[in-house]
Amino acid sequence: TAFTLVPGLSLSVNVPANSVVFVSTTGGMATQGTGAGGFSVLSMAIYIDGVLPANGGYQRISALNNSGLAGSIATWAIDLTTTLSAGTHTFSVQTKYAQGSSATVSSGNTGVLQGALNVLIIKK
Repeated sequence: TAFTLVPGLSLSVNVPANSVVFVSTTGGMATQGTGAGGFSVLSMAIYIDGVLPANGGYQRISALNNSGLAGSIATWAIDLTTTLSAGTHTFSVQTKYAQGSSATVSSGNTGVLQGALNVLIIKK
């Protein structure tokens, strides 16, 4: 399965010359697996200009049900620091199914799964 964009977690930023870029994202997913054995495993990643960076920006998360709880959630928190050429760059959060049941990834601003994407430019 290929990585796909998490809706609402993409933005374009003009990066000035001689800058360092700090990118961070947080959010959650809920397994659609039912019963005590239900689970979902997803990969989450920060993409820059449609490419997964070589160093960092990647995390695997698992939501696992148990005998007393179904519909479990898991959260991600990923950050990376990089240097980019001057100009406009597109940053996004993408997800890929790894195993288990399907999952709900992120949500609107009133849900506990709400995702966020932040880009901070630091001039040298």
